[in-house]
Amino acid sequence: PKSDVALMVEELSSGMCVALQVSRSENVDKLVDDLREIAGPRDPEIARVLRPESLRARFGLDKQRNAVHVTDLPRDGPLEVDFFFHLGDFKTHEAQQQPQRIF
Repeated sequence: PKSDVALMVEELSSGMCVALQVSRSENVDKLVDDLREIAGPRDPEIARVLRPESLRARFGLDKQRNAVHVTDLPRDGPLEVDFFFHLGDFKTHEAQQQPQRIF
């Protein structure tokens, strides 16, 4: 049988994908936790019991087709941003993470 990771990769590469880079200026250290709260538990069946209003409870089909991917750890966020938005762009993570103001 395929591993969970192999099944996840298969699902994430099986069709269209909408990628979002989410950021905020306050409570930055809680951003990943807050997004994971909105997404709900990875297994939609568990999400329907524990977090019925979460994205996975509402739109997920099973563990692999669970409607949304959210990074597990805050330190992985920059890697995933690079993967989706900066492939081949050699900017540093530090430069990308600095808030920019436009006046």
